Amino acid sequence: MNSIERNEDEILIVEDSPTQAQMLKFLLEKHDYRVSIANNGKEALEMITMRKPAIIVSDIIMPEMDGFELCRHIKETGNIKDIPVILLTALCDPKDVLKGLECGANDFITKPYEEKYIVSRVQSMLTDSLSPETEKIQSGIKVFFGGQEYYITAQRQQILNLLLSTYETAVRKNLELQRAQDELRALTLDLERKVEERTMELKSVNEQLSRDIAERKRAEEQMRHQSTLLANVNDAIVASDENYKLTAWNAAAESLYGWKAEEVLGRSGLEIVQTDYGSEDKGEMVRVIEEAGRWRGEVTQMRKDGTRIPVEVSSIILHDENGRIAGYVSVNRDITGRKQTEDELRKYREHLEELVKERTAELERKNSELEHFNRVFVGRELRMIELKKIIAENEKKIEQLEQEKID
Repeated sequence: MNSIERNEDEILIVEDSPTQAQMLKFLLEKHDYRVSIANNGKEALEMITMRKPAIIVSDIIMPEMDGFELCRHIKETGNIKDIPVILLTALCDPKDVLKGLECGANDFITKPYEEKYIVSRVQSMLTDSLSPETEKIQSGIKVFFGGQEYYITAQRQQILNLLLSTYETAVRKNLELQRAQDELRALTLDLERKVEERTMELKSVNEQLSRDIAERKRAEEQMRHQSTLLANVNDAIVASDENYKLTAWNAAAESLYGWKAEEVLGRSGLEIVQTDYGSEDKGEMVRVIEEAGRWRGEVTQMRKDGTRIPVEVSSIILHDENGRIAGYVSVNRDITGRKQTEDELRKYREHLEELVKERTAELERKNSELEHFNRVFVGRELRMIELKKIIAENEKKIEQLEQEKID
């Protein structure tokens, strides 16, 4: 292959999700990077043959060619193998780290990521790419993990970067686990205390029955507590099963949409709450919520009486113990007041701009009048000075004539 000119400040994003690609592009462009996007591995290779980027940030799970295969192809191709590759994924399996090392990836960043961290990793990778190439393992290393063999020929810096990224993820997960364990420990102690209290009060009752009754009471109390919260929260809370049949409809939802709970429960939420997504793409919204498990945006929805209202929607997916979709929960907020305020602010800003234009025009007119006045006044003063000179000269001549007559 022929040599390809390298763009030292261009980053190529390889991501099949348009939403995530644009979000990452916006994030990097805020820090003055030039960014281009490829929708999959094959498209990325075609772009690289025309213009060589300084660094590639690629998702792993993509159609046609995944991130591992793309990275492996780059690292095995002579005139592009020096391009640093950062693999970006939500996966946390140690096998993915080994696959990253095996295909020659330079770094490994897990989703969700913080802006500060990913920008620092990109900057560090760009700096490393300008430094002399580090020593590469010449013979390679065979690694056995999970009953599978991996052949690693990555540079030491690549291995260090990937291991540090993995370590960071492990630390974060460990902190989350520690918090969960602390909460579980506190709950366990509280449960033990309550069980002991009830056992002492009901010595004649079977221990198993006592635990069952206590558990039932706790569940009922929790349900009552949740019902109270749902009834008093200001936002509409709407829940449905996996087929969009409504299972929960709080008082705020009744107020927002005009439907009573007994009128809608068991019916299709798509039928009851008709939604216009406007500039939002419905198909893209469905894909995002299925991939990320949540979606948030502004839509227009219809009330029972047919009126249309702007609503801010925050939706999440509920899963059962087997990971299957069990239903959906949406927290919806009427933003009519906010939209009206935004419109009033826009009109006020336009009014201020018009006043500024009028005031500017008035000042320009006054300035023109002042300049005209200055020109007239200065001209008159000059004429007066000239007239005084003439008078003085005439008086001098008269004196000379009178003197001559005397002589």
